[in-house]
Amino acid sequence: YLINHNYRFASRWLQGMASFNKNIPLSYKRYLPDMDRYIMEEDVRCMPLGPLIKKHKVKKIDLLCIDTEGYDYKIIKQLKTLPIAPRIIFYEHRNLSDKDNESCKNMLRKIGYSVSQKSFDTLAFIDNNT
Repeated sequence: YLINHNYRFASRWLQGMASFNKNIPLSYKRYLPDMDRYIMEEDVRCMPLGPLIKKHKVKKIDLLCIDTEGYDYKIIKQLKTLPIAPRIIFYEHRNLSDKDNESCKNMLRKIGYSVSQKSFDTLAFIDNNT
């Protein structure tokens, strides 16, 4: 589900917003009361991280930046099965449930990341110097 980008909104960040969950864009009705009339459904081709890394022969990931409007933890869970670990992960936790936010931080710590949350975003990193 995405916000139709052909419309001009007072808040520019609304243009092009997308999520696999229609409730995410609908949750911003306080900014645009008739939000539902601007939402479009569109099929999107997706690929898990493992096959994506293999397909493009990625050998190293310095930064993995994720902003998937509530699906960030679903992507981060895939890290456990990857042949390489990103040194830095930056993701938006704003649309995660409290339970998923805690589970995500705990999982990252368990696999060796230091985790810091500010505002709506989380920074996780592996410090190779320690």
